[in-house]
Amino acid sequence: SEVMSDDDKSRTPFDATLLIGTIAEVHPDHVIVNLPAAAAPPESRARIKASVGDFVFVECEHFAIMARITETQLSPQQRLAVQSRFGDDPARLDPLGRAQLLATWHVSNRELTRGLSVHPRLGDRIFLAAPQFLESLGDAANSANDKSAGTPFQLGTVSISTAPPVMVTPKALVGRHCCIL
Repeated sequence: SEVMSDDDKSRTPFDATLLIGTIAEVHPDHVIVNLPAAAAPPESRARIKASVGDFVFVECEHFAIMARITETQLSPQQRLAVQSRFGDDPARLDPLGRAQLLATWHVSNRELTRGLSVHPRLGDRIFLAAPQFLESLGDAANSANDKSAGTPFQLGTVSISTAPPVMVTPKALVGRHCCIL
């Protein structure tokens, strides 16, 4: 697979080096994902590409669905066997994950909208969100807001990156139908 430049990584969520799995089950608000990249021996935790809290994108033709991994697990059959296989190759494990579906990125106009314009299908590919792409989404959302949007604040950081934190304005985070008390 071809290596993408940082500039390319800020324009598309589909970086082949960040492919982490495929959709195994679809629900109205979440998906169950095969995550072979979520398993690694204890001494190689840095090789794990799919962890709870990571942002991901589901490739859906003209859309990309932004989601967040909310849990990872082994199948019931592997849970009991994992202790005895501790030293074995983690590639033989078949981790599953749950990802909460959050928003839709429209490939044609490069806009991110809340909610889903389309649901993923079985077999759709899942990519770990490149820090550069997440940063470009935050920059676009903040520049689209007017002065009344407020001062941007730090929402969080991307676990696989040393890039600057993700910044958003209160208006971009909350919207007009929600408040934080």
